[in-house]
Order: sequence, then structure tokens, then C-alpha cells
Amino acid sequence: MLFRPATEADLDRVVAFTVDEPISWIPADRYLAELAERMYRPEWTWIAEDGDRIVGRALWWGQATSEHPAPWTASTSRPRSPTAPPWRPDCSARACGPSTSRARRSRRSTT
Repeated sequence: MLFRPATEADLDRVVAFTVDEPISWIPADRYLAELAERMYRPEWTWIAEDGDRIVGRALWWGQATSEHPAPWTASTSRPRSPTAPPWRPDCSARACGPSTSRARRSRRSTT
């Protein structure tokens, strides 16, 4: 499994990734509209791929003028296959996205 930020070439697959639960659901047209306004950005949109198939995505949102996104917006993954290898959580920047370490530092400085 590969975790990486999306590129412009991935955006059709990102919006085609359907979500049926209410928390992480965002309509494709809204994502694309806010992407055009720079509130979502490819580098703030991370995908998990199993081969050439997107099996998860994490979306970070921010103000159009923001240098960095909000600490967390939405993430979704497909149900695991019974034959999938065991999942090992790894909170490196590669697995957790662009704002994780900044968010941790920010939380520590405010508590």
C-alpha cells in the first residue's frame, strides 16, 4: 500500500472515490469548486493506493489564502479485504499527510 499526496492527474479518481457515510462525504462538485478556489488542493489531498486502486483518501481543507490546511478535515477508507495483509499504523509524514507534525506542535503550544 502506498500513501501519497494527490496530483492533478489523480483528481478524477479522487472525486470518483465514493463515500456513503455522512462525516467524510463531500459531493464531487463541491470538492471541485473549492479546489478551484484553493480551499482544497492536490497537495492537501492524500490517497492510499493498493496497486492502481484508491482504497482511501484524506482531505485537508483550508482558507484560500492559507499557507497550510486545517489540522484535519476528512478521511475515508474502503473496508479491508479478508486476504489483505495486516495493517500497521505509521504516522510518518508519508502516511499522515502534510499537517500532522504542525498540528501536534500547535496543540502542544496551546495546552
